[in-house]
Parts: sequence; structure tokens; C-alpha cells
Amino acid sequence: MADIPNLTPTNRFHPLRGARILAGPRGEPGVAGSSGARGPKGDPGVQGSPGEYLVGHVDRFMIPTDGEDGEPGPPGPVGPPGIPGLPGEPGPQGIQGLPGIDGAAGQDGIQGLPGAPGADGTQGLSGIQGIPGPPGQDGAAGQDGMPGVQGVPGLTGTQGPAGIQGLQGPPGLDGADGMTGPPGIQGLDGPMGPQGLTGITGPPGLYTIGLDGEPGEQGPPGPRGEQGPPGIQGPSGTPGIQGPSGPPGSDGPEGPSGSPGPKGDTGATGPPGAGPTIVRIAVDQVNSTNSLVDTLLTLPVTSGITYRFTCYIVFRTAATMTGIGLTVSTPTFTVLGCKASIPFAADGSDAEFTGAITASNDVVLSTAVAAANTDYLALIEGVIIPSANGFVTVRFRSEVNSSAATIRAGSHGQLWVVS
Repeated sequence: MADIPNLTPTNRFHPLRGARILAGPRGEPGVAGSSGARGPKGDPGVQGSPGEYLVGHVDRFMIPTDGEDGEPGPPGPVGPPGIPGLPGEPGPQGIQGLPGIDGAAGQDGIQGLPGAPGADGTQGLSGIQGIPGPPGQDGAAGQDGMPGVQGVPGLTGTQGPAGIQGLQGPPGLDGADGMTGPPGIQGLDGPMGPQGLTGITGPPGLYTIGLDGEPGEQGPPGPRGEQGPPGIQGPSGTPGIQGPSGPPGSDGPEGPSGSPGPKGDTGATGPPGAGPTIVRIAVDQVNSTNSLVDTLLTLPVTSGITYRFTCYIVFRTAATMTGIGLTVSTPTFTVLGCKASIPFAADGSDAEFTGAITASNDVVLSTAVAAANTDYLALIEGVIIPSANGFVTVRFRSEVNSSAATIRAGSHGQLWVVS
């Protein structure tokens, strides 16, 4: 067993404290271990070449004779080493040397450079798509929210320049007269005008006081003379027998009219008549832009009254792929329910486009017509309770800029008061 090299005091690194310490003195060597077992015999060397020999002839047998010794052959290869012997018993533990004094802590080493990042791994295969689960049940409907606060009315836009007056169309046929509404409440009588000046009294007429005669028979009445000035009142005579009434005289000339008295207070407005208010458009109106313009179809409404209205809109467009947009502008309101129905395809169950108008200027827009320059009838129907006085006005636009949409003469609206 090889001797353990002598350990001399030197600087060594303490594995736990990270400081270098002085080694203690070397312990006494242990007792040598016993020799290991002998290894196996090596393989024999290579056979040398045979020496020369002479052949004799004895009794028909060829008896070889030894020749001279040949040169010795080269040594055979070295056999493999034998199996190492078992290690000897360890010697007794040497006496522990005194611990060395801790050396001063060494300075921290310089921070090593960070290693280069590793290459990204190959993207794994996507997992198989799971089978969709069954749809969940619909949740219960939420409660209706409280109605929103009425928005502040927008500022009135500036009045646009007046359009060029269109040619006067032929007058349409007069519509049937509506039913006469009940008469309004009689206004109060105005105060009486000032009393005219009294005329100058004429001079008294001549008269003779005679004796009362016996009353004679009533003669026929004479012609009526001109009115004389009143005389002095005489004493009352005994009333005579009432004669028969004479025929009435002719009326005198009418006196001059007195000055009119001041105007009396206006009486309360009577209830509206039962018939509808009807407004008709007498001329065509054309719009070749996709901006809304007013039509001449305006229906007057009063705050707080419930109205029902229907507008019959005859229209046409310049191309089959040009539709029309329709709406109404309104004063502020507490209730508005309105819809527009516009033909846009050939006759059939899908020939009409219908949409709701839920606010002033909310447009319902069709996208085509079955034939260009052909008249079609659209309807706007609704109920409104305005919160301000104003007008319900039909407005329109072309679906496509630079392609004309026309509201035709004869379009009209009807407005009913719902009591």
C-alpha cells in the first residue's frame, strides 16, 4: 500500500466557512496491510520455430534425429495482470491535530458573466379540441330599468335659406269638408260705448186751450206727420176709450253708428273638432343628397294633447339601387310611438322594409326600389303626446349621394286628437 504523502501546513479552503485555514500536523502512518493474493499465471509465450533435423531409415520407419538447437524464440507477450489483492486493514486513526486559526475572509470573486439564454424549445403540438358542452339555460329576464330623465331640448338650428319657389302645380280637388266642431264658449260682452251728446231742444209748438168736448167717435188715423218738437206737458186729461191700434208706420231713417266700444276678453278655446287636420303637398320635392331635408308636410301639435297621425308618402328614386330614408322631426315629447313602412322590392312577402322611429329625426332607410322612376307609397304612422307646442314634420333623404329621391305631389298627412 502506497504511503500517504506527508501533509505539511499549508493554506487550505474550509468547505463550510469559505475561509482558508492552516492544516494540522500529519498523523502517524497506519500499519501496512497484508499482501494481496498472487495473481494467476500468465499465458505461455509463442512457440519458437523448430530446429533442423536429419531423416534416417531404420526398419522402414523414418526416425527423426535431433538437430542442432535453434535460436531461442522471442519472449511471449506479457500475460494480463493478476487480480489485485484485497486491501489491507486500515491503520489506526492518527491523533487529531489542533484546528488552525481561521484565516481572514477572502474578497468576493468577480461576478461571472451571465450565460447565454438557451434556445427556445420546439412548439408543442396543439391539444385536441374538446367537445363543446351543451348550451346553458337562459337566465331570467332582468327587471325593466327606470325611465331615463327627459333630456334638455336642443337649441333651435338657424333657419336655412329659402329654396327657390317651385312652379305652381294645378290645384288639387277640394277634400271633403270635415265635421263642424262644437261652437266655442261665447266671449264676454265688451263694455258699453260712451253716451252720445243730447241734441238741442227745439222751441215749443203753438197751442190753444179749449174746453173739453164730448169724446167723439174714433176717426180713422190720419197720415203720420213729421215729428214736431215736444210741447210743454199739459195736465193729464181723462183717459179716453182705447181705440183700435193703427197700422205701424214706416221705419224712419237709421241714425249714425256710435263709436265701437273696447274689445272684450277672448273667450276660452273650444274643443277641437272631431275630424282630422289634413295637410297636402301640392308640388314635387327632390333631394339628391344623403342629408335630411324638410318636406312641406307639417302637422301642428299642442303640448299635453294626445294625437294620432298617418302620413301617406308617394315617392320615387332615380335608380333601382337607390333607396329612400324617411323620418319625422317633433317637438319635445313625453310619449312617441312611430314606424315607417317603405316598399323596396318586387311584390311578395319580403317587398316592404319596416322600421321604428323612436326619436326625432330617427331615420328608417331602405336600400333599393323594384323599378327606377316609378311611384311607390310609403306610410308613417304614430302616436305622440308633445311636451311643447310645435310641428310633426316629415323629412327625407336619398340613400345614395348624387342620386335623386323625390316626394311626389299629392302626398299628405292626417292628424287626429285622441280624447
